[in-house]
Amino acid sequence: MDRADIPKKRCPYCNSEAKLDFAIWGRPYFRCGSCDLMYRGDLQVELKRDLFRHFEREYFSEYAHDQLSGSRNQIYTHILDVIEKETAVGRILDVGCGCGFFLKEAKDRGWNMEGVEPSKESVDYATILLGGNFVHAGTLQDFPALGEFDVVTLIDALGFSSTPWSDIERIRTLLKPGGLLFIRCSNSFLHAFLFKISIRLMMDSFVSELVVFHKYPLTPRFILRLLRDYGFSNVNIRNAKPSGGGLPLRFLKSAISIIANSLYYLSRRRIIIGPSLEVMERKP
Repeated sequence: MDRADIPKKRCPYCNSEAKLDFAIWGRPYFRCGSCDLMYRGDLQVELKRDLFRHFEREYFSEYAHDQLSGSRNQIYTHILDVIEKETAVGRILDVGCGCGFFLKEAKDRGWNMEGVEPSKESVDYATILLGGNFVHAGTLQDFPALGEFDVVTLIDALGFSSTPWSDIERIRTLLKPGGLLFIRCSNSFLHAFLFKISIRLMMDSFVSELVVFHKYPLTPRFILRLLRDYGFSNVNIRNAKPSGGGLPLRFLKSAISIIANSLYYLSRRRIIIGPSLEVMERKP
């Protein structure tokens, strides 16, 4: 895809100039020079209308296999371990909860849990798994919350949102004062860097199988800007625990994690190059 064929766009978040950054799988990804938002340029015309319909109908068949295989269970355990070091067991909401396995782990630990999920098939699965109607079928914007939550989690979900900033604004109203927000997402700063380097080395066909780009690929810089804009002033962003997979992939992820964490601490927490990010912040 020739950059000259694609016009410059306005950033959907801050309205600054955004330029084509790269193209992968036939999709152009733009990047804002001001706030560092990355987004799929071909989704902007019918983004809100079509995204919900896509996840409502197709999420289960396209993405649920990772949850059903059990490969993500260690991530859910780790996340709850991290959360419980910061706050007492209480009321928790998981946004984009999928089939409910994270909520099942939370329930087993004594949490009063709820979830919201657009995929009808995933909601049906979660209802059976959790033994009741703990998951709302729909989006965060129409979630009928009763009371406030001690913790709200977004586990690999924020990048799929039609407007991530609207979800952060809504979460701020759902959290109790002092409540904890936890986000896990791919580190698109690293994924974009690796993909662009692979093009120069003519290895993009191999690397494109490893990198992850959702509707909104999230970078540490944009997450920091977004949360500060919505009143979260003491944002903690760090490299996330590697996810599961086969033995070769686990070994590779562990090696990358060791390197990324070494740079993170040697740089006094300024260099964040892990494949995934963990973000924690309390509502003021």
